[in-house]
Amino acid sequence: MAKDIPVTREELDDLYNRQRLSIGQIAKQLNVSNWTVWGWMSHFNLPRRKNGESHYLRLDDEEIVRLYTVKRLGVPEIAQSFSVNTSTIYERLRACGIPIRSKSEALRLTLDDDEIVRLYTIERLSLAEVAQQFGVSIPTICSRLEARGIARRSISEAQRLKLDDNEIERLYIIERLPMAEIARQFGVKAQTILRRLEARGVSRRNKAEANQIYPRQDFSGDPLEKAYLQGFRLGDLSVKMSTGGMGSATIVISCSSTRIAQINLINDLFSPYGHVHLTPSRESEYAITSYLNPSFDFLLPKQDSIPEWILVAAQEGDVQPFTAFFAGYTDAEGCFCVPVDNYARFVLGSYDVGVLRQAQVILNEQLGVKCPPIRLAKVKGTLFIAPNNKQYFNNEDYWQLWVNRKASLNRLCASLSPYLKHAEKRQAMYAVWANVIARGVD
Repeated sequence: MAKDIPVTREELDDLYNRQRLSIGQIAKQLNVSNWTVWGWMSHFNLPRRKNGESHYLRLDDEEIVRLYTVKRLGVPEIAQSFSVNTSTIYERLRACGIPIRSKSEALRLTLDDDEIVRLYTIERLSLAEVAQQFGVSIPTICSRLEARGIARRSISEAQRLKLDDNEIERLYIIERLPMAEIARQFGVKAQTILRRLEARGVSRRNKAEANQIYPRQDFSGDPLEKAYLQGFRLGDLSVKMSTGGMGSATIVISCSSTRIAQINLINDLFSPYGHVHLTPSRESEYAITSYLNPSFDFLLPKQDSIPEWILVAAQEGDVQPFTAFFAGYTDAEGCFCVPVDNYARFVLGSYDVGVLRQAQVILNEQLGVKCPPIRLAKVKGTLFIAPNNKQYFNNEDYWQLWVNRKASLNRLCASLSPYLKHAEKRQAMYAVWANVIARGVD
C-alpha cells in the first residue's frame, strides 16, 4: 500500500497539521478524491481534526471583520463567500465585539441611490423592475427617489416606456400576431398598438389578411409552371374560393390520397406559396388542403378543355406549354406500365373527353406521338374499383387515350421527362423508356 501513495507521512502531516489544509484542499492539490486522502491518513495513523476545529480553521476572523466594517458587505454576502450559514458569521462578529447593524441601516447599505436614479431616469426601468433588482418593495424605491427629488412617471408615460416599437413591428409583420394579442402582451389597448404601427409607417392588415395564420406568396408567374398546375388541377384537384366568389382573398386547394408520392408532390407544388395541411381522413387516406392568395385564380376554372392560351401557343408552334400541361395531367391521371407481355404502353384515363380529344390531336400532329382515337372504356353507371379497393359507380362516361408504338412512347417519354414530377410515375416512365429502347426504337 505504502509504495502506491505519492506522498510520505511527513509530507501529509505537514499539509494537514502544519499548513492546516482541509481534506478537500489536500485532495485538490494532489488531484485525488477526498476518500483517497482519508485512506492515506488512516494508513499513516494521522488523527483527523474534529468537525468544530475544521470549521474554525476555514474562518478568518480578521477577514470577516474587514468585509463587514470596511467593505460594508452584508452578513449574507460574507456567509456566502465562506460557504457557511449567516448565523455562523453573526456569531464570529459578536465574538470579535463588532456591533450588528440594525435592519434599517443594513437596508440603506444595500441600496445605491445613484444607481436607483440611473436605472429609473436613464435606463428607464419601471419602479417594479428597479425594486426587483434590489430585492426591496416598490414603496422603498419610491421613497429613495423622492429623497432625491425625482418625480414619479404618470401612468400614460409608464405605459409608453413599456412599448418596444421594434418588437411590436416584429410581432405584427414577422410573427403575424393580431393587434389584440400584441396589446395583451404589452398590457395596453389595441388602439395603442395601432397608433405605434402607424407612426412607423406600417399598414394595417385588411380583414382577409388578418385572418391568415400562415404567410402566402404570389404565384411565380412562370408560364410552364402555370401550365403544369392547370393540367394537374383538371386531373386531381378541387379548387374553390373560400367564400365563393372572385373577391375572396383565399383560394382553397384540396384533394385526398393514399399515395405518399402524391402527398409529397402536392406539398412540393404548393408549400412555397402557402401552408399545406395534412389530415388523416380515413384508414390509410389523407386529406390535403392548401390556402393560397388570389394570384392562383387561374386554377379556379374546371372545364372539359385545355386552357385557351395553351391551345393558341400550340397553334403558333410553341408546344412547351402543352407539354407541361400534359405532364401535370399525366401526374394526376396517367399510367406508364410494362405488363407481363413485355410490351410497354401509356394509358391516360379520364372523364374529360374534351381534354383527351384535344391532347390526342396535338400529340399526333405536333409531337409525333402517334396514338389512336380515344376510346370509351366504361359507360356511365359502370361499377369501378379504385386502386385502394374502394368501389363506386361512374357518374360519367370514362375515356382512355393510349400510346403503344415504340417510337411514339420514346418521343412521349423524351417530351415529358423535363416536366413530370410525380416520383412513382417518373420511375414508371423510365421503366417504359428503357423497355422500348431495349426492344429497339424504329
